[in-house]
Order: sequence, then C-alpha cells, then structure tokens
Amino acid sequence: MKPSDQMQSDASYKNNEQEKGKDRMVFIGTFYYPDHVGFSVGAPDDPSFYILETHYDNPAQKSGMIDNSGIRITLTNNLRPYEADMMEIGHVVDWRHIIPPFEKAYLSQSHCASQCIDHTLGNMTEIKVFGIFQHAHLLGRAIKTRHFRNGSELSPLATDPHYDFDFQETRLLREEIPIRRGGLSTRDEMCLSFLLYYPKVALNQCVSSPTYDSISSDKNRLWPMLSVYNWTTQHNRDQFKQKLKDSSIFHFCEGDTMVPKTLMYTFHEKPPTHAYVPPRSSTCPK
Repeated sequence: MKPSDQMQSDASYKNNEQEKGKDRMVFIGTFYYPDHVGFSVGAPDDPSFYILETHYDNPAQKSGMIDNSGIRITLTNNLRPYEADMMEIGHVVDWRHIIPPFEKAYLSQSHCASQCIDHTLGNMTEIKVFGIFQHAHLLGRAIKTRHFRNGSELSPLATDPHYDFDFQETRLLREEIPIRRGGLSTRDEMCLSFLLYYPKVALNQCVSSPTYDSISSDKNRLWPMLSVYNWTTQHNRDQFKQKLKDSSIFHFCEGDTMVPKTLMYTFHEKPPTHAYVPPRSSTCPK
C-alpha cells in the first residue's frame, strides 16, 4: 500500500464522550489494520475526543528524566470495505475480582454471555476477529482467551503461557476467526481481552463476575465477610475456591448504540461438552 493508504495507530487510546455514555478502549500500541478493514473517525456516531493513557514505571525513583515519546495516527479518505471496532471481554473490574493471598497459582475465569452476541448480531451470521490484546496486571502470569460454539470448545483466540506485564501488545492473528451466534490501579488486578473485529456491531463490552451467592445472598454482608476471611490456611482457601465454583455468574454487556443500552443476566455456567485439545505436534506453522 502507499503510505497515505495505511491505517496505523501508535500508543494507547480511549475515547470518552460522557453525553453519550461512551468510555471504551479504541486501540493499544502500534498496530496496522488489514487492507480490507478500517477504523472510523469523524463520523456522526464516532467519539468527539480521545484520551491518551500512558503508564510510567520508575522503580529507581530517578529524577531529571524527560519523556520524548509521542503518537502518530495515519488517516485515509480511501474507505475500506469493512468498519472495525474493539470489544472488551473478561472479568468485571471491581472488588469482586478476588485473588486469595498465599496461593502459589490461582485461576480467574470470566465469560462473555452468548445472549449478548446473539442480541447484537442482528441479521448478521458472524463477526471476524483479526486482532487481540490480552491484558492483566502485576499478578498475571498466563492468559488464554477461549472460544466455545454449540457446547464444544474450539481453538483459543489467543494464549500466552508466559504473560509479562512489561511486554504487552496488540497481536494481529494469522487467520481471522469467526464468532457466531451461540479497579483501575495497576496494583488492582485485571483479566481482560480486547478483540479487534469486523463488521462493527453495537456491542462494546461483554464481561462477567461471580455473585458469591454461595457464600451469602446478602450483598451488604458479603464484602465485610470476605474482608475478615482467614486466608492463611489451605483448607480455607480451597473452601473459598469451591464456593466460587458453586456461585452463579453475573453477566453484563453494553454498547453505545445497543437497544437497550445494557443487558444483564445471572445464571450458572455449564462446562463445555467437548473441551479443546491442542494438537500434539509442536512444529510452528510457517
């Protein structure tokens, strides 16, 4: 492509437009869109302004350091065939994302309810994911974005068994993957994936969190109970993990132009009938 025809983005951007209720991720890091896909800027339903979020890490507390980094956005008037968007999936970012202390390894799980996908696809049969950004904070050691269809688990959208908070990037997938019907501080933890996909649908966020209703049905009592819980014994931590498995899951999805604007579901998640088994060959594809 000619340079003027490239769709490129550097740095990390969020759009924010309070009067329309918009506050969502747009892109993260340097990324070139595929030739047939573009991200709309300046259209009537697009954000009116963007916010750049930058994380600085200076553990040695050095002074006199100057930041000369910047951003570059390349736009084009040559519209692409498909309009892309970014969808956030993962665990609701709040106090309900509990990671027990003293655990050597702990698995956090979250879900994007199929009802949310069904509601926003409309007359379309599928959307296609072409890029993904997996994100956790300092406790994250591995992340996998799993994919289910008709009760069976398919190959994951992305898996990073050696996640490092200091080396995060948006990854362009080797092949587009069809999706069909079927606390904000760094010291607080997150478990999220941001999917770049097309064609654009109304769904911007599809997240979940446990209700902990197996511990207490009274939401006002739940946090005081958990805040004084004795995490020091393995028995208590195992008991908590079992209670977590027995809890129902609260699902939340929203979109700027979705009708209604938000959807909420609460139900127990069922394990897939057929779990994904990775191929035995360890040969990397060329």
